[in-house]
Amino acid sequence: MTTGPHPGARNARRRVLARMAGALAMLPFAGALVAMVGQRRRGRPPRTVRITPDFRDDVAFGDGLIVSRAGDGRVAVFSSSCTHLGCRISRVEDGRLVCPCHGSRFSLDGSVVNGPATRPLTQLAFTTDPASGEFTIDVV
Repeated sequence: MTTGPHPGARNARRRVLARMAGALAMLPFAGALVAMVGQRRRGRPPRTVRITPDFRDDVAFGDGLIVSRAGDGRVAVFSSSCTHLGCRISRVEDGRLVCPCHGSRFSLDGSVVNGPATRPLTQLAFTTDPASGEFTIDVV
């Protein structure tokens, strides 16, 4: 009588190793796919978003953007993606922009008030139409 691994266990181990080898062989292809998608995004022309100047409560949300107006009338435009993990910020509480996922809070100038986020919101450039007062933001 021999002692040792059961023949079925040996075959199961071989199957697991074969699957692992197959998965490792796919890594270069997955990396190439990720690079192609990233390159395609960078190659996209920016889309234009227009926001009228009559937004209420000095904050407007839409199209992945936050437009805020300071007390002195200055306007700032930010990406609504939280800098912690990218959740979409879409509300204001007590004068602070609040991330619904992990509770990060940002002031209306985009700076971090409470974490876990450590970086300010991404500020975006915009132009103002002197005739209509609309804000135009080019977003990639």
